[in-house]
Amino acid sequence: MSIRILCLHGVNTNENSDWLAQWQQAIRSSAASAGVASDAFEFHELRYNARFEQITATPAVYAEAVKRLWNSYWANRRALGRPMEKGLGTLIDNTIGMVAKWTALPALRQQLAADLAACIQRVNPHVICAHSLGSLITYDTLAAQQALAQDRLLVTLGSQIGHPALAETFGGYLQPITTVRHWYHLYNPEDAVLTCELDFPGAPYTQLDTRFDESGPLDHSPDKYLGHEVTAANVWAGLATALPRSTTPARPKPAPAVGAGWFKAPTIQRRSPRKRRALLIGINDYPEPENRLSGCVNDVFQMSAMLQERGYQPEEIRVVLDARATTRGVNERLQWLLEDVRGGDERVLFYSGHGAQVAAYDADGEPDHKDEALVTHDFDWSGNTGITDDMLARYYANLPYEARFSIILDCCHSGGIARAGGVAVRGINPPDDVRHRSIEWDADKEMWFPRKKLDLTRRMERASAEVVRRYLGADGATQKMGRAVGRWSDNPAAFKAARKRLGHHGPYNPVLLAACREDQYAYEYTHGSVPYGALTFMLIQQLRASAGRKTLEDIVTQCNSVLKHKLGYEQQAQLYRPPAHKQTRFPGTAPKAKKKT
Repeated sequence: MSIRILCLHGVNTNENSDWLAQWQQAIRSSAASAGVASDAFEFHELRYNARFEQITATPAVYAEAVKRLWNSYWANRRALGRPMEKGLGTLIDNTIGMVAKWTALPALRQQLAADLAACIQRVNPHVICAHSLGSLITYDTLAAQQALAQDRLLVTLGSQIGHPALAETFGGYLQPITTVRHWYHLYNPEDAVLTCELDFPGAPYTQLDTRFDESGPLDHSPDKYLGHEVTAANVWAGLATALPRSTTPARPKPAPAVGAGWFKAPTIQRRSPRKRRALLIGINDYPEPENRLSGCVNDVFQMSAMLQERGYQPEEIRVVLDARATTRGVNERLQWLLEDVRGGDERVLFYSGHGAQVAAYDADGEPDHKDEALVTHDFDWSGNTGITDDMLARYYANLPYEARFSIILDCCHSGGIARAGGVAVRGINPPDDVRHRSIEWDADKEMWFPRKKLDLTRRMERASAEVVRRYLGADGATQKMGRAVGRWSDNPAAFKAARKRLGHHGPYNPVLLAACREDQYAYEYTHGSVPYGALTFMLIQQLRASAGRKTLEDIVTQCNSVLKHKLGYEQQAQLYRPPAHKQTRFPGTAPKAKKKT
């Protein structure tokens, strides 16, 4: 009885003609350790290098694709705090080139998908093993044609599917392949070739930690993944209940039907819906005395109290304050906040502190656009610290559309001074040497202006001016928080086509409440002798006054009225919500009205 395995290689197998033999040896050896007979497999392959050789990209298109991948590669490594020098030359020559060509040429992707679909129909494999670029081709095909994956075991290894650099190719969003018997994603944190973790809660999917460290710089070898002890204990051991044991001779039997019980898949964990979590961040005690604030920690405790009044349990809320709110500390807690999110779940991120705008650089070290950033305790304007939307989108962009993620930011991103008219402002200005990177001199007008190169509006060429402003700022060059703009494409038509082909709506967008417009400051407010953020104080006050039964739109309108007419603050809170959310309510459940006595 043989199990048919279809193998899809990674990049540059022309340099390694023995790749299939190496895969066979790794699988047979690993499966034998799990008790599966070494002759239980029938191997098939799909070689696709010829397709890459048959079609060419124009130099400009290819160069732009390489640059975008390279930029995203560095940005992601910075976000993960990984070394910047690992495997540079080899990575450029052996990986990014072919992946860039694949991303740049829709006709090539279409042809490869057709080749794989035909191969699956011809071979009818029980198992599909896909490495690196092969995993991209496989996901691109099966996500759009899920019937092809019906009852098959999918194994991806050394895969770039989840990397932000590839997001636009998949329409900015990743969805699970739900028709498979099971999908195992073999992940090595040491792998430097744009590999990334994936998370599909509630789907027939498992990520396996197949960590290894080779002598070379990349840690990307497919035989190391396939022969790993974790792979043996999970993937190949699942075959042992149906296949001949390696120590027991057996008469030849026909291969089992793909839909039969030839593989024991792990049980998908079920749980009750509407799981809640909240992460509350407050930073008063910044290292520089001139940047210190007074009300942020009070804001956090106020918000925690409000969430508990609305049904959150104390163990569902995590708090990080002052010196503990470093870039790494916040990232670790964001992972807790946004892991295992399923449809119907509710998540809240609250931030009280400074905001800033930082320049983002391309592969040549030139400013490419600006990012809004949350100023963590260790923020230093280097690009390696603080929380930008690109970093945050790693956690929220692929959330189920049915989930509810709310972001509340009591800060501003327009800069400011430590005090404005005696009132503390929650935004900081960059040092002059940092500011110089995003401006240029106009000799005719003898004035400094923003660099013309900083422009993202090509991503929204048909959108109205108001929509562009809400997503890209008044300058059209700023990636706003909570919009997942970094996962969009410079080719809106191709981006729309990818979403249609894969059957989704693009990146998940959270409900976001910002303290002010981008041209305003977020202020602190002292109530008696106790300082708070003006937005947080008014928000809590209005929620309690209405018993939490009004929509968030109504609450924000009331807050803005009080801020302007009673306090005299030029600060108008801004509410952004996905179009599907016609009316939005504050997270949690409104408390029951108290009976009048």
